[in-house]
Amino acid sequence: GRSVAVNTSGVVTITYAAGEGAVADTEVKNANVIGIASPTVATTRQAITSGTEMFKEGGSFLKSGSLKITTDTSTAVTEKTKVTFQALTAGQTVTIGGLTFTSTGATTAAQVAESFGSMAEGATAGSQKTHVTFQALTAGQTVTIAGLTLMAGTGGVTAADVAKAFSGLSSGTTSPGFTPANATWTGTFTGFSTPAYGSGAVVDFTNSPFSNTIASLNQSTSGTALGVVTNSTTYGTWSNGPLTGFSSTYTAGNSYVDFSSTTPAADVTNLPTSTSGTALTLVTTPAYPGDVVASFQTETGEIYPLTGKLNTTAVTESAKITFSDVTTGQTVTVGGLTFTATQNATAAQVAASFGTLTDNATSGANSTYGTWTGKFTGFTTAYTSGDAFVTATSTTAATNVTDITVNSSGNPPTVAVTNGAPASSISFFKNSGSNAEIISNDLVYTFNDINGNATLGNRKFTFSVDVAGSIPALRAGDLKINGIEIGSSHAEDDPFSPSNNASGSAIAKAAAINRMANATGIKRGESQMLTFSGTPSPGTIVVGGVSVTLDALDNTSAKAAAKIAAALKASPQFGDPTGRSIDYTAGNSALTINYAPADGNIANTSIAPGSTGLMGVVDVTQENYTSTAGTGVYAKVNQNLLTGKAMSGTSVVKGVVFINGYASANIATTLNNTRATRADVVKAINLISDKTGVKAIDTGSDAKGVTLVAADGRNIEVSFETSANADDFGSRIGLRQGVQASTISLESKIPTPVVLSSSSTGDIRRAGLVEGNFTRNQAVANTSDRSMVSPSVSQVDSLVVDGTILADDTFTAIINGSTYKYTANTTDGLTKQAVRDGLVSKINADKDLKVTAVAGRTPGELLLTSDIPGTSFTFTTSKVSTTGTMTSANLVQSESAPYKPLGMDDLMINGVKIPPSKASDDTFSPTGPTSSDRSASAIA
Repeated sequence: GRSVAVNTSGVVTITYAAGEGAVADTEVKNANVIGIASPTVATTRQAITSGTEMFKEGGSFLKSGSLKITTDTSTAVTEKTKVTFQALTAGQTVTIGGLTFTSTGATTAAQVAESFGSMAEGATAGSQKTHVTFQALTAGQTVTIAGLTLMAGTGGVTAADVAKAFSGLSSGTTSPGFTPANATWTGTFTGFSTPAYGSGAVVDFTNSPFSNTIASLNQSTSGTALGVVTNSTTYGTWSNGPLTGFSSTYTAGNSYVDFSSTTPAADVTNLPTSTSGTALTLVTTPAYPGDVVASFQTETGEIYPLTGKLNTTAVTESAKITFSDVTTGQTVTVGGLTFTATQNATAAQVAASFGTLTDNATSGANSTYGTWTGKFTGFTTAYTSGDAFVTATSTTAATNVTDITVNSSGNPPTVAVTNGAPASSISFFKNSGSNAEIISNDLVYTFNDINGNATLGNRKFTFSVDVAGSIPALRAGDLKINGIEIGSSHAEDDPFSPSNNASGSAIAKAAAINRMANATGIKRGESQMLTFSGTPSPGTIVVGGVSVTLDALDNTSAKAAAKIAAALKASPQFGDPTGRSIDYTAGNSALTINYAPADGNIANTSIAPGSTGLMGVVDVTQENYTSTAGTGVYAKVNQNLLTGKAMSGTSVVKGVVFINGYASANIATTLNNTRATRADVVKAINLISDKTGVKAIDTGSDAKGVTLVAADGRNIEVSFETSANADDFGSRIGLRQGVQASTISLESKIPTPVVLSSSSTGDIRRAGLVEGNFTRNQAVANTSDRSMVSPSVSQVDSLVVDGTILADDTFTAIINGSTYKYTANTTDGLTKQAVRDGLVSKINADKDLKVTAVAGRTPGELLLTSDIPGTSFTFTTSKVSTTGTMTSANLVQSESAPYKPLGMDDLMINGVKIPPSKASDDTFSPTGPTSSDRSASAIA
């Protein structure tokens, strides 16, 4: 199942079998034997076999379309903390990452930084120095340190001058800055550095680059022996340790050290620090796992950018809850546990009361300041004495759980949530960027390999959902056959199509239809629609016995309805075990409660708005009943045929075709030979047809390319992976990207009617059918409903005159090239309104202009409107005034009424092309400026 490709640039590409999932980087050994130096291995495509979608609290996509996600780990950042030290006195300590330094004297900030410089994780001591005490040299004697040799000349060299000569050196030096009289140098100073000379005959040699391990100076002399002392505690002593979770880098002379996490690109526990001296200054650069570039393209072509967060490691949800002072009688509720103050308490005292809670706690840490009711569930809390906040951590690891509920009858606590996420996932938070236009609540995608293991790491990857558009699933209310509701389609009914769109396949829809074909004892509970209205205020509304707290963000009836629906779904009164269900469509102000058949006929659901001001109306949309009727209509799945793409271009391109999630072998087009290319494409696709259920057929035509067929009617999903442009690759190989469902045929015995309809809240288009009565045994095809054509729109521009108007100032409007100038004068008045009125008069005096000017919304504004909708005009201004201003803006763009006539090749019936529609065939439709074109009418 593996393949190997070699190009002329010395690159070997190995494609592993799809079933192998993510594999380790390929190992290359003994390349030097054949003269290859240091071969590199790079992963160009990451294997991901599943992407699991999980919405928070029953969220959903608000639009149909395709989601594309790309990650770029080259932008990843590892967490780093810059620690700036302060001077220490004897006995004072500094602890960094578990390793403690105790000063043995007066130590400067730079010396403390030097002590912690360039440590590796696991270090138990700081930087190492070697003290060398030099001796005098006589003529001809030498001293060698770290590869650099000094030879004394006539007269010799004093010990102090030898020390001075070896001071101020850096690794790589061959000619030091000071050379004693008559002395000479040989060799290169390597692996060490020395400070500038001070006095005396002692020099400190420090590893360069910095290191906390001792390196040998390889010192020697032909004179008196040197005094050499290796000292690992230059400025103090070390204890505790080792340094854990971080390593450090340091530049000599600085008073700060950079500590970097040893876990790349992951959010880790902040570097622990403490000191008994002056406080340290910490600046932390948080980890960043890499960029997430995501976009959502709707079925109508609109593209929305999405803001995502890459989670290479698991994140457990937490919330920092900061309290306010409370007075006697005020309440604070956190996670279901309510504190009622029996005396005035500070924010810190409230925090202490909620500190160190465990899951299911029924009381806080103490009852000094109040009493307790309720139960704290789903979280634990941590608290540091004196703080005004607690940190609540979810008991469910690696999950974006329902946010902890926090409220108060006084000043509400502030809550900063860190959302949970599993490892190898990408989170899209509803309130980030423009995400709320696409998703109704937080969304997390988790990616795994074939064994269920996390796959996201330091590799780039691209993932698409519904590659070129969605296949909508059938929903309750979408389809009725002979008056009987069919219900929703389910992915479980289609084990063949890709799991991400199986619920919308023809197989799943046929299964839903066939379930209702035969007469059965169908029991159905009562359904009630709850419609909310008004502008809600923060407070608690009780619906069906379930209390729902609305906050300031729930400021529309639709947002309130969404929150109420989520709360009902999660409640014991309406959750799954009850047999009841909640239907809610994002963006609506209404929801439907479907009671269980066993509930019988029940009273209207109670709604107590409380202080929210939200009003609710209850309507029974379906009575409780038992039915035994079937539709008598059966669905048959037709084969799915995805037509190819016209082949064009001659250049050679390479890539891989993914069919229903399975990768083909590498495909390379043949130069100037489309027939050979089609043959290679068909072969590559048919080699995996046992996995995809899709067969490729060579049409023998460049215009038709390669056709894909799924005989059982499963969905066909096609995507490309290529270094070339995807559209160009498709044109070369004769395939189109996208996802296509098959069609279904409805059959019944001749006496049985076939009447298709949908409920008022349904959409029969999701069934792939049209409404109508098809009882007669004849072929009938109804066109889909035609959308309303918007009329042409007139252009509207604004001109605002402002500032101080002086006599003889001129103000000019140029419209469609014609000039209209007004000169300010004392007779009309030196006001911006006078200028506005003067320009209006001059513009409207031109009857050929076809633009009308009127007074605007302020004294200095005039509005220009095109007399002919759909016909635009040009507009500029000029003035001769030092204190007056003219500001123009377009308020409404000119738009012509859209229309789409029938064109050549648009329609074929029984193999016969239907000619284009003509305006001359319609003598009845209007032709005014706000009308569409007659050629686009149903008559034409």
